Order: sequence, then C-alpha cells, then structure tokens
Amino acid sequence: MSRSELDKDDQGEPIQGALTPKTAQSVSLSDVTARNATDFTYRMIRVYSTQNCFIKLGDSTVEATVTDHYLPTGAIEYFARKEHTRIAGILPSGTGTLYISEMG
Repeated sequence: MSRSELDKDDQGEPIQGALTPKTAQSVSLSDVTARNATDFTYRMIRVYSTQNCFIKLGDSTVEATVTDHYLPTGAIEYFARKEHTRIAGILPSGTGTLYISEMG
C-alpha cells in the first residue's frame, strides 16, 4: 500500500491501518501434536495460547514437537503465513487451547 492510499491524521500524515480479525479457529492442545482443521485464507494470522506451548506452521500434515517455536502463556504473536495453510501446537504436559485469528 503506498503512502497516498493510507488514511491521514489531522496533520495530513499517513496512518498505518490496523488489521481486522476475520476467521477464528481454535485447537485443543495436549502432549500430542494437534493442528487447526481448516486452511487459512488470509495472509496473516494472530495466535494466543492459554498454556506454554510449541508451534509450527506448515500444510495439512504439519506436526509440532517440543523443539519447535516456543509460545509462552498469554503471548500474542502475528505471523505472515506465506505458503503455510495450517498451524500445529503441542504442550510439554497438561492441556490448553491455541486460539487463531486470521487477519485481513
């Protein structure tokens, strides 16, 4: 998006537009890898986990392990999904939920 396409503030300066939440998904997490059920359709995702977990982006066969990317409890992270259509998560122990919002 060029500078001329952005909204402008009272002084005429461009304002970077915020992303809008689109499709919401969730994944029940445990010590066994799990992934979201539906392919992503928007270019960016926001993720949040109720427990410390490990995540991995990939396709419909992606599996997470406890050596993948660490996502601490309560952290909100944004990812450009590029060619990835799914996300998998796993906990070292216990249960939790990974919340996913596609952003557009």
